[in-house]
Amino acid sequence: MKIHKILAAVLGAICLASCEKGIDIITVENTVYFPLHGYSAQTALLGESDYELVLYKAGLNGEGQSDQAATVEIASDATVLDEFKANNPGYEDYVMLPETYYEIESMSYTIPAEAHQTNVRIHLKNIDETFVDTKYLLPIKISGASDGIAINEEQNVVVLHFTRFRNQYEGLHKAYGTAVSETEELKIDKEKTLTSSGTSSVTTLLGNSLTAQMKLTINGNGSVTVSNVDGDNSVTVRNNPEVPSVYVGSFDETYQRSKGTYTLNYIYEENGVEYTVSEEIKFYL
Repeated sequence: MKIHKILAAVLGAICLASCEKGIDIITVENTVYFPLHGYSAQTALLGESDYELVLYKAGLNGEGQSDQAATVEIASDATVLDEFKANNPGYEDYVMLPETYYEIESMSYTIPAEAHQTNVRIHLKNIDETFVDTKYLLPIKISGASDGIAINEEQNVVVLHFTRFRNQYEGLHKAYGTAVSETEELKIDKEKTLTSSGTSSVTTLLGNSLTAQMKLTINGNGSVTVSNVDGDNSVTVRNNPEVPSVYVGSFDETYQRSKGTYTLNYIYEENGVEYTVSEEIKFYL
């Protein structure tokens, strides 16, 4: 038994030494690229906001460490857009995002030797409710890098399509509650996406329905008006006059969204059946 233990210890030491020796000789060329590359559809927050695009540096020296700083130049102009359109049919009638809507913080970035990434910051501005169904593209290309730094040519261009505005209340939420009629009680336990429909209103699934929608309007005093989606008469939705509906939350700079909770009390009628709903909708993502 002692011999077996000694052999195991010796073999373990040999393997460890071999592994360490193997790590010592590993090298990976320093390369910069966009993890998010190619076409990417985005929404733009009403008013002003910042969008951050990650610029990444990969590479290891003989000791398994990143030891070289990288200076990276980017470009964003009609030439970059024309290159994208030439290689991607279907975007012939798309144009550059007008400069009235954005500013790129800098066209040159430095990633320190000990770091692996930095952010290209895009400041969006003048976004209002007319910013819908756009064909505006913002192409950004890694156009140059310092000596000893390679550019990944397959991941060096990202084309941002800011398709429409969104308000601060849009996002993924979790909903819990009940919808009660004279004959049944339906449980509400699902994810709901709240989608912008105005400056301070959103649309989302109605109660436990898989398809029917309702509109939530967040008023200045924190109360919430629950109603039909504009133009949809398939259901009738209204606030419960006996119990208030309210929203409590605040804007989160990290998420660029309002994080909070809707406590909703409303009544809706569908296919001749009336349901009284008590529902809580919480911000999720």
